[in-house]
Amino acid sequence: MNLLFAAGDVGGARAILPVARLASARGFHVSAMAEGVLKDEGEIGWQWFAFEQAQASLKEADAVIYATSVSNPNAIALAKSGSKLGKPTLHVLDNWSSYATRIAAFVPDKYAVMDELAAKEAKTAGVPPEIIAITGHPNLAKLSEEEARFGSPQAPSILFVSEPAAQDGGVSKRGYDEAQVAALFVAALEKVGALAWPLRLLPHPREDRQLVNKSFSKLLKDYKGATSFELVAPGNVRRALHRSSHVVGMSSILLYEAWLLGRPTLSLQPGLTGNDLRTLGKRGGLVLHETRHGVEEAVANWLALELRHAMPDLKQHKRAAEEVLRLAEALINP
Repeated sequence: MNLLFAAGDVGGARAILPVARLASARGFHVSAMAEGVLKDEGEIGWQWFAFEQAQASLKEADAVIYATSVSNPNAIALAKSGSKLGKPTLHVLDNWSSYATRIAAFVPDKYAVMDELAAKEAKTAGVPPEIIAITGHPNLAKLSEEEARFGSPQAPSILFVSEPAAQDGGVSKRGYDEAQVAALFVAALEKVGALAWPLRLLPHPREDRQLVNKSFSKLLKDYKGATSFELVAPGNVRRALHRSSHVVGMSSILLYEAWLLGRPTLSLQPGLTGNDLRTLGKRGGLVLHETRHGVEEAVANWLALELRHAMPDLKQHKRAAEEVLRLAEALINP
């Protein structure tokens, strides 16, 4: 069996990489589009194609497994071309947002979503119910193993998860950007007397790390008693997530991961417009603050929360790669 994988953004790539690894381990032929994180974190033994080569290789593929991207249309184009050749197509959702937008240019044979909430929201957004399949999220299966490896926080500390909100619509689309969120958050820390808490800063892979570092340094220097922060290295992201007692950000899936692990988690989206990014607030115990006023109170309440045990939802992701692969096999051999 020959499976062709494609993704542009980091989230989508990491959602399908475990499926590709499982397929390869079972003796399937794995080929993939050589772009971004999919190529950087994929296995050297897979067959890699540039976009044009991947298009040409479609005649040899049995199915296309792909994830969509904010700015890179190649995975969708590849799936669309494959469909025209009669190849089954399987879209793997990587986050609880933009359900219908992801398939506006091309509707796949199956649309794998993470849980019941994603399925419900996707249907409400207009995704055809008959293509939706609940599989779990393949990239979240690792959380249990990581928890055993990295352990729990030994002392209170904060992980701030940044993201390029301005690149993804910013104020005009979301109602805020990352600069506004960072400024409001730091000001709130000062107001509630928490500037001395150890702080880890995690830039998104699409952000300029040094620019994020410089911006945060400039923010903190205006406050007396502010702690120096740690810029999380790309190789230390998982450890930082597990070793931080409190996690804050905007809409990153890392917030959902933190919630799954039982960490007090705050989604800070001041001025939020639309419904796409409100899903995090539907998780019991995950705090979503979406107005420009009251940030100080939200931060104070969040910092007062205590660590909990891992959420039961974590169990449903353990077999996600298996479920996605099973779905692909069913499409190939109905």
